[in-house]
Amino acid sequence: MAVQPGVNGTESDALFTAAWEGAVQPRLAKIESERRHARDRILLGWLAVLAVCVPALWLVLRFELGGDAFGFAIAALLVGMGSVWSYVYLDFRKHFKQDLVASLVTAFDKRLEYIPYDAISQEEFVQAGLVREFPVTGYGGEDLLRGKIGATAIRFSEVRATHRSKTTRRNKERTLFRGVFFVADFNKHFNGSTYVLPDKAQKLLGGAGQALQGMRSAYGELVKLEDPEFERHFVVYSSSQIEARYLLS
Repeated sequence: MAVQPGVNGTESDALFTAAWEGAVQPRLAKIESERRHARDRILLGWLAVLAVCVPALWLVLRFELGGDAFGFAIAALLVGMGSVWSYVYLDFRKHFKQDLVASLVTAFDKRLEYIPYDAISQEEFVQAGLVREFPVTGYGGEDLLRGKIGATAIRFSEVRATHRSKTTRRNKERTLFRGVFFVADFNKHFNGSTYVLPDKAQKLLGGAGQALQGMRSAYGELVKLEDPEFERHFVVYSSSQIEARYLLS
């Protein structure tokens, strides 16, 4: 089964439903069994950690062995429980991705390749210019899909970009972007940059928001379009008014 260019929403829904029923539903019982098994392993692992650490804590308190011994026992308890969770969860997560997600992607379109632990590169994300206020100092992602839909080459993945700054007391991490980052070929040549962003200012401030939009932005000049429904949800900035209208038409 493959997604064909030009199919409408109803046909796409039908293709996805068929892929779901053919690739996913037969595996759901197995995945649910593995999930329950993973849950039981975590609970048993936690009980084992508690069985060792709780008596150790009692001895520390009973014989007043001091704050260092108490801190060490608490740290051992937390590290032990965290290690059990990480080991079992990551194992289940690996099986989930390989058995369920990969099967769904292949059933939906055999031309798509799924790489669970890869992502769009940080260099390519930064070059897009979506993040302007702070530099990206932390970056990660997963669930990369790549291939072609019709003649259009596409790639997309989960991405999380952050900025960490030092204050007088502690490090502060700010999330700059968290979501799906999508890259697609555009079969026409253009020279400038055009950004379509959520229209938060107009939704929040109405006419005043429109006036604020008209000010020069780091993304370029405001582009006014002729579709009121589109402009209720999005604001467009570009380095070229003519090119932006050409691209978005």
